[in-house]
Amino acid sequence: MDYPKALMTIKELVKMGFSEKSLREIASSVGYPVAIRENLKLTSPIKFDVMELDKYLKRTTKFQEGKR
Repeated sequence: MDYPKALMTIKELVKMGFSEKSLREIASSVGYPVAIRENLKLTSPIKFDVMELDKYLKRTTKFQEGKR
């Protein structure tokens, strides 16, 4: 998928068709650094490295297909 920026917020990715719930779940998952928070404040926006997000989604999709 083509993204206009290297780092994108949840709102920007939702506009592109992603689910806000799934993005928040990915951001809170441990072990794969996809989401970055600019400040340590809880109110600062979460930004996603879109290249890492693509890798993460491909990896989890392959894993889920293998479980079926």
